[in-house]
Amino acid sequence: MKPFYTGLSAVAVFSACATAGASAMVGPTLTAGLALQRAHALSAAPNFSGVHTFTVITQSKAEKDVAAVATYFESYGMSVRMLSHTKNLLVSGSYSQALRAGHTSLQTLSVRSETFTRATRQPSFPAAIARLIAGTSITPGLHFHPMSVLSLPQPRTFPGPATTGYRPADIAAIYDINPVYSSGISGKGVNVAIAACSDVTSSDVVQFGRDFRLPALQLTKIYVDGSAGAAVDGEAILDAERVYGTAPNAKIYEYLAPDCTDSEIIDVFTQIAEDSSKYHFSGASFSYGQNESNYAAAGLSTVLVDESAAIAQLTAAGVPLFVASGDSGSWNNELQPDVSYPASDTNAIAVGGTTLIETSSNTRSSETGWSGSGGGVSTVFSAPVWQQSLGGAASHVYKNVPDVSMLADPYTGAAMYAPDAFGIAGEFPIGGTSVSAPTFNGIWALINGARASYGLPNVTNVGQKIYSHGYDCIDVITGGNGVYNATYGYDNTTGLGVPDVAKLVADARYTM
Repeated sequence: MKPFYTGLSAVAVFSACATAGASAMVGPTLTAGLALQRAHALSAAPNFSGVHTFTVITQSKAEKDVAAVATYFESYGMSVRMLSHTKNLLVSGSYSQALRAGHTSLQTLSVRSETFTRATRQPSFPAAIARLIAGTSITPGLHFHPMSVLSLPQPRTFPGPATTGYRPADIAAIYDINPVYSSGISGKGVNVAIAACSDVTSSDVVQFGRDFRLPALQLTKIYVDGSAGAAVDGEAILDAERVYGTAPNAKIYEYLAPDCTDSEIIDVFTQIAEDSSKYHFSGASFSYGQNESNYAAAGLSTVLVDESAAIAQLTAAGVPLFVASGDSGSWNNELQPDVSYPASDTNAIAVGGTTLIETSSNTRSSETGWSGSGGGVSTVFSAPVWQQSLGGAASHVYKNVPDVSMLADPYTGAAMYAPDAFGIAGEFPIGGTSVSAPTFNGIWALINGARASYGLPNVTNVGQKIYSHGYDCIDVITGGNGVYNATYGYDNTTGLGVPDVAKLVADARYTM
């Protein structure tokens, strides 16, 4: 991925990629009648050849119901494999078979400079089968974009690491992680998942560890939908380095999709949920997004239902999903306020961004809401119960973004090593909520590592626990992202604020 350098305003690097308990959740309510730019067709009959493997997320997990769904797809000549833990199905066949089973066809369109493939009409199934299906990944959908930002080199006007960005040791000092490390908690025995795209140069992540004197890297790459051999993606490297730099002894499992389409990410989330039965993931992070409003504009609102079902499967498996909130502020590169998906999903933990300035002694000088921090209100997804009476939230009906925040401003940035992806020798600073989301994923690994040391299981009902422990966050009261300003308590620029990790870990033993 080539870097896209920006000026004083924060603009995301756009790659051409071509939690809580389920009982507390309310399903997505799709908002109709949005006055958005209409998609126009480029081709009514795209040529899809080869095998099409897609996920069917089963609504009912009863054996007879899962068997009925499997039999339905087998009747169209496709092979079906049931995932033993989640009871979801992996269906393989030709695109023609899949489309006949869904009683639809595909077309390639363009909207808002996005080229994508959608179903000409919503996939449908006989009523007796439809009631047993929560979602599928039959339709490719939109492409997700990485939420990472590079800035033009410029003289630093404040204390801080001028050439590398904040190093793991800086982040540990500022966010009060050092007492956790000193107690022997560094992620050992904890498994962490990352959902990403394309491929990772493992040697870059290894060198990152050497440069900052981290323990030996434990990184396993898991290719989904045939991503092996795909181009190296700087975002996927960044995600691995941020988790590694925060929980250096954790085992990292990076799930990689080739083209970053909605359907592929549904498959990735489904596989993580399935694998949680053996890896017991502390959490998962996803540092990509797509404008929520683009789905309605592109006629893909039902894809959000499918994808939300996949995220709900993660929640049901006990795996919280930490998602980058976006890098274009409250406007999200639109003419009207917008939020990024899947940060806006009811079941996702959205991680926003701050501008962090340290003193010469590696302590916090100031921390303000970053102007690029994605935030606002979903027009699609209901607010989780812990936001429905939350003071300071812009809405008590729809999901508020973000939930929490951490450093993301590219003009301070976090240190990264990825010469293959960016063509930059040595460490360099990179920002965006692609920094904050995997960092928080690493922090959650420390929390669960501490619990394991006490003989306790991973934290459940994570969204509720984060909000009930808001006092373990440092409130950010200055800065803003366009429409919203950081203020006392919750706000739609920085959420609850930034974590004091030592306090969160201390509370993990007794109140989580």
